Amino acid sequence: MSPPTSHFLAGISVLVEPVYPRPPSTDRSNIYSESNLKHRYNLHRGFPLYVSKHIQSLCLADSNEYGFSIDRNIEFLESNVGGGINELDLFEFLSRIFDENGERICYGKLKERPEFKKMFDSYTSSVYLWLKSKTFVSTMLRDFILKRAFLGLRDCIAKSIHHEYKINRKPNPDDLGVKNFVDIYIRNPDIQEFGAEGFATILVDAWFYVSKVIPTRLVNIIFDLSIQPNLYFVLIQEQKDLIAKYGNDITHDITKEMIFMDAFIRESLNNSNPASYIFCFACKDMFLSNGTLLKKGELTSINMFSRFNSGNSSANKKFDIYKHILNKKPFTDTKYWFINNNSNSNSNHPGSRNACPFAEYSGTMIKVFVALSIRKLYVFSNIDGNQPEHPGYINLSTVLPTKKSVYFKKHNINEYRDLIDLKKEYSDIINSDKKNTLSE
Repeated sequence: MSPPTSHFLAGISVLVEPVYPRPPSTDRSNIYSESNLKHRYNLHRGFPLYVSKHIQSLCLADSNEYGFSIDRNIEFLESNVGGGINELDLFEFLSRIFDENGERICYGKLKERPEFKKMFDSYTSSVYLWLKSKTFVSTMLRDFILKRAFLGLRDCIAKSIHHEYKINRKPNPDDLGVKNFVDIYIRNPDIQEFGAEGFATILVDAWFYVSKVIPTRLVNIIFDLSIQPNLYFVLIQEQKDLIAKYGNDITHDITKEMIFMDAFIRESLNNSNPASYIFCFACKDMFLSNGTLLKKGELTSINMFSRFNSGNSSANKKFDIYKHILNKKPFTDTKYWFINNNSNSNSNHPGSRNACPFAEYSGTMIKVFVALSIRKLYVFSNIDGNQPEHPGYINLSTVLPTKKSVYFKKHNINEYRDLIDLKKEYSDIINSDKKNTLSE
């Protein structure tokens, strides 16, 4: 069993479907039986609806904690290059912040328990071992270690949830005090019907998504900020206007008014989208038109990155947020990531398997973090005075910029003078028949 191999050929992704590990058939691991897998799938699809139900309080808690995390992680940087400018390794910076907040969001107070920390450290170590394994023997060993670590963590979480539920049980579900996913379980009897063990698997999956997937999207967004100084000041103005209107707190309703930032994020996600769609299974060996052998059992698909990056270089590509403002649909829409960019999809109903049920919360989390970054830091790509340009992408297991660091300087955006009337700008964009991108 090995990780999937892929080739990106003129918009076609050739993918060898991986064989995911399954634990031995014992009573302790019966969560992988057919009925329990269906049960787990239903919980996977249903849980994001409960997250959306409590998104107001989750968003406020996240904005406070992410703000503290940003301050903590930039305070001790030693890469000062003079004049208050620091070099920032984006990968390391985002990994630290989302590792600590991923635990907080998914596990809440459970992470403070010594037995949980022991099991969690064992599981994360096993995940990294799983990713590094290359030989057949190491693959067999990694699968065994990962299964054992997962079951140990799952049982530990389930036991801790039972204990937490007994202490904090509330007779009526409400939104008060919901700061993490465990709080959602405690306040919603419908989720409790799935059982603590079933819910524990959701927490482990959600932790991986929050800690390891979302940072890979934010790397591209922040790097795009560093090479778009004109748009950066538009986004600074938007944050200034919101602070003047609502104060420093960032709530879910406030993120809905971040129209220009939403459009910026959407353009960045389009340019670095690693997703594939329209999968086709090869029933026999065959050659593609460019001579590449497609073996029986492999999958082909349309690759989103190639669709939005048809040229050999992204250096001269225009970063256009205009079209997204005209669209008027936020990227946090549950169908955006899987349907909005797929013109060949006919699945446009809310229950579509192509919809992303976790999009509202994860998208809001991205908007909160980007807004906080804009409020606290001015980010730029170089200090030599050259025109900023994108270094290009590397496409491995996901799409990332080839350069890993940017420069930043702390700033107070309230000290900037007003440069643009965004209400008028938005009205002009909506009412204009002529395309006029803000980046020009």
